[in-house]
Amino acid sequence: MNELPKTRRPADRSDARPPPSDSRIQARLRNKALHYLGRYGSTTHRLKKVLIRFAARKLEMVPEDRLLPAIVATIEECQRLGYVDDQQFALSKIRSGRAQGQSRAALTHKLMQAGITSEITSELMARPPSDTGHHDPQAIELAACIISARKKRIGPYSRRFPIEAHEQQKQLGKLARAGFSHEHARRVLSLTCPQEAEDLLSEVTEAGEC
Repeated sequence: MNELPKTRRPADRSDARPPPSDSRIQARLRNKALHYLGRYGSTTHRLKKVLIRFAARKLEMVPEDRLLPAIVATIEECQRLGYVDDQQFALSKIRSGRAQGQSRAALTHKLMQAGITSEITSELMARPPSDTGHHDPQAIELAACIISARKKRIGPYSRRFPIEAHEQQKQLGKLARAGFSHEHARRVLSLTCPQEAEDLLSEVTEAGEC
């Protein structure tokens, strides 16, 4: 558990109000956690940061050695109740991200910012969509690359053909910055029309998640 911000008001100030009871501390933290989780999907990492910031503002008179265990207990309670589930959060973000054309690298970065390790992300991305299903991560990555090109209106979705060499280099750069490999970017940019791209998208989507 992270330490509370050093800007907290000292607990032993003579003019400070008496600290609340342990049950009152727990109740305030629980209410804050439930209010936050009712509005946002979250990981344990994010919830911890929210509670630490809340405590620094609203429970500044409580000594740190009482407050930190209460924050831990609040997070554990939310986990037991199923309000916080890091794996389900990550799976949801992976599925929605793939549908929006996000690369493996981009998703890994976003999930790491939310407190999900790259190891957990890799394990979840390698997991088949069902117990009996086939799973091809390369096909799924290529599908995401096609969707990304569609959203950016580049490659086969460009407004003008043929694409000049300098413009193709710019488009390669866009897909590279989005986290796609040179191999996938080149293959997508070699497609000549939207229909060809959509046919390939259907093919690789079926291959990746059948």
